[in-house]
Amino acid sequence: MRRQRGYAHSLKELLSGGEYLDTVCANLYQRVMNNPVCAACEHFRYCNGGCMALGTLYSPEVPDVFGSDLTKCVFYRNGWYRKAVSAMSGWRNETEIRP
Repeated sequence: MRRQRGYAHSLKELLSGGEYLDTVCANLYQRVMNNPVCAACEHFRYCNGGCMALGTLYSPEVPDVFGSDLTKCVFYRNGWYRKAVSAMSGWRNETEIRP
């Protein structure tokens, strides 16, 4: 397979292993084990840590794919989930948060 100029690895090499594959195949257990803030949060079972891209973006110093997605923190901690559920009272809620 011919490589295009400027690329050190072929697409096959990139998708066959390494840091990229480890990142995109990360699971929730890895997220909990690598993020004590999410692990201790009462809302984790609903948001699952949020978006990994946003977690990386909002990491304080070093980009961290297991960082917290602060948009989900705001959504749940500030009561927006409950407000959304209340606004859609005619809908069946499958993931009600219990205290």
